[in-house]
Amino acid sequence: MIEGVWASSARLEARFDFSNYFQSVAEDITEVRGDNCLERIVDGFESLETLIQGHHPDIADLDELFDLCQNIDPDDIYSVSSFLHGLELLFSIFIEVGG
Repeated sequence: MIEGVWASSARLEARFDFSNYFQSVAEDITEVRGDNCLERIVDGFESLETLIQGHHPDIADLDELFDLCQNIDPDDIYSVSSFLHGLELLFSIFIEVGG
């Protein structure tokens, strides 16, 4: 039985599109927590996007709720995408460690 393998000159494929990874996370969430859980997460992300894009006054509450180091700027695509991507990563880590 092999416990591990190491290769100093092994090929590495760099990927910049992680959509397959997040699809896998979605499947794991469904398998572990059920369809209803995944639907609630998707609905939550859609609500966040609507809140941010609509310049809703409650956006300041998000900054405080998540204790952000830098406020979300709804006019800055990088600010919004960084915030949402960070949340995606949190869910994926939670699933990977057995949440």
